Amino acid sequence: MQQTPNLNLNKPDGTDIVNIEDLNDNADVLDALLGTTGHTHNGVAGQGPKISAANVTSTATGDVAATNVQAAIAELASEKAPKASPALTGTPTAPTAVVGTNTTQLATTAYVVAAIANLIASAPGALDTLNELAAALGDDPNFAATMTNLLAGKQPLDATLTALAALTTAANQMVYATGSDTFATTTLTAFARTLLDDANATAALATLGAAPLASPALTGIPTAPTPAAGTNTTQVATAAFVQAAVSASSSGISGFSNLKILVTGNSAATITANAISLLNAVKNQYIASSVSLALNTAITGANGRDTGSLAVSTWYYLYVIYNPTTATVACLMSTNSTTPTLPSGYTYFARVGAVR
Repeated sequence: MQQTPNLNLNKPDGTDIVNIEDLNDNADVLDALLGTTGHTHNGVAGQGPKISAANVTSTATGDVAATNVQAAIAELASEKAPKASPALTGTPTAPTAVVGTNTTQLATTAYVVAAIANLIASAPGALDTLNELAAALGDDPNFAATMTNLLAGKQPLDATLTALAALTTAANQMVYATGSDTFATTTLTAFARTLLDDANATAALATLGAAPLASPALTGIPTAPTPAAGTNTTQVATAAFVQAAVSASSSGISGFSNLKILVTGNSAATITANAISLLNAVKNQYIASSVSLALNTAITGANGRDTGSLAVSTWYYLYVIYNPTTATVACLMSTNSTTPTLPSGYTYFARVGAVR
């Protein structure tokens, strides 16, 4: 059994048996106590005044000037903020909401600063305000459309352009392709630049010092490949081609001036001429002048027969021959009408006549 702290009234513990007499005794004690102080619980007249805040008095204490409970309550109430639209003063504080809270909970300065920090995400000082961001965008409210239009006029990303951009260039260099989308540089000389800036082929030929294809006016000693013998096309003919053609058409008789042949008997003849043209095997020409030769048919070699014995009733062809080593001009008689057997050292010949 337990007792109350002020009146030592018996009150059962959790395991005690409730005793009616204890309850009656407790009631008697409380009734006597209330009757003695002149108060009743319900304030019935004749049993003492009703207890209220207005007739509870006390000495003023702390910041409260009132000396009764009712006035003190009114005084304290006048110093507190109302729940509806309070006009707080000083430095009001409140619990800081968790970052990301989106309710009617009060927001503290710490909450606002954290929210702004999350918004700018550690942006640099020059871009951490909306005004700075707007200035960076050129204060263009249609920035996205503006950029789209500008990019539409740009060259798309291209492998060729990327390869060109990777080159290291310098003065007097020219870029050239080494493969598909691969490039290199080479020296561009002053002469190459003068050739590249020529407006047409005529100007380029002038820079090169070359003759045009159409009606070239060649100077000096122009050369060209010699055509094969017998060529009859628009190919350029060289001097060698002309000489060969002239020699071939002469059939061994190159030409002569004031030629005279006098046969004296069966074994002798004289040949005279102002000039006789002789050719060698490659059709080179030699001009023999003031020719005066005596032929002896009884001998073999220069000024005689080329080979064999003298035969009767046989045509013999008369030739003037020349030895370039000894510069000797002689005559020769042969049964061959085009190619006599020349004595040693003689390489030029010309057929001048025939006898029988």
